[in-house]
Amino acid sequence: MVLAQLGERQITAREFREKAELPLSNFWRKMTPEIPVEQAGKMLRAAWVALGMQPRPFRGSQDVLWLAHMRGIKTFVISSHYCNEVKKEAARYGVYPYIWKIRGCVKDKVHAAKEIIIKYGIDPNRTLVAGDMAHDIEMGLAIRAKMVVGLTCGYDTKKKLLAAGAHRVCGYPTDLACLI
Repeated sequence: MVLAQLGERQITAREFREKAELPLSNFWRKMTPEIPVEQAGKMLRAAWVALGMQPRPFRGSQDVLWLAHMRGIKTFVISSHYCNEVKKEAARYGVYPYIWKIRGCVKDKVHAAKEIIIKYGIDPNRTLVAGDMAHDIEMGLAIRAKMVVGLTCGYDTKKKLLAAGAHRVCGYPTDLACLI
């Protein structure tokens, strides 16, 4: 929708998943180099509002977070989204009590994960990292997590997640239950 408004060729959801990357400013720079990134970002947010789009948790997220919490597993969320927005979403979907720490506005997930490992004394050999984008997989590998799982329910395709080095690729968070 936004690409069409900018006079560019529209792309399918599948093409978007193949080309998307975070931060989205990188995507916009590639797709619309002549348009300021800020303008494209504002147009995208306006399109989300116009279409009534709200982020929703992946199917099974609540159950897996609850299970981890009940087993005494500390769950961290490392996100490029604004921290307050991630916290609001977690509260809205009833999972906030099951998340130990949320770190938002992260531009470099590898650096953030390494800081968390040191600050909280986390043993990477007892750590599972799950994410829906190649940079999440790269983060898990960089901290030498015991298990790094790609989730195909989000942005990146199975092919991208495997190419990034995921130890395993699953469809939804419910598939993680057997790993925790």
